[in-house]
Amino acid sequence: MGLLAARLYGLRHVRVGVCLLSFAPAAYAGADGACGHRDEAPCPAQPATPTRDEHEAPGAHTGLSVAIGLGHSYGIFGVQVSLPVVIAPRLSVGPVVGAGAFPALEEAEGHWAFAGGIVVYWGRSHRLLLEVSISPIAARTLNLHGTVVATELGYGPGAMVGYEFIAASGFLMRSGVGAGVILGNDSQVVPLLSGGIGWKW
Repeated sequence: MGLLAARLYGLRHVRVGVCLLSFAPAAYAGADGACGHRDEAPCPAQPATPTRDEHEAPGAHTGLSVAIGLGHSYGIFGVQVSLPVVIAPRLSVGPVVGAGAFPALEEAEGHWAFAGGIVVYWGRSHRLLLEVSISPIAARTLNLHGTVVATELGYGPGAMVGYEFIAASGFLMRSGVGAGVILGNDSQVVPLLSGGIGWKW
């Protein structure tokens, strides 16, 4: 009788242990490697690693930009405004205009000068640019018996290639080099240079 009672007592404890195990929450590892329990919500996913483009200036490939600088596309010394529009990934095209002061050189008087054209950009924060424009190339003088009686700006077409950097804050730097042609009877090819700093929105 005592042996039968001991066996029943042991069997009851085995059953209790089985029941406790059956109700214990089972740990598991999700497909994403996060650990948790089946009766709990999955662990929150880790944030994705930012890509290279997310570290670049927001909207760097489009938007209004204003810069001050030196060069034919700035009217020699003035302001340049551009507004590119995206036409493909990393490729944008837009108008560019400039206005500034063409300084007095020797007998030539100073003039207000203007420039305008089209600029093509490739890239985002770091990008190449190609600018084609009409701008003041040189100042002309009209001499009468050795006396300067009039001065005028000689405008002409030109093209420049360059580089532009745009920081995440919107600050920009750009520079370019190219060549232009003075229109008229004494047409000639003149080197073009430009460089400026500004802000992009």
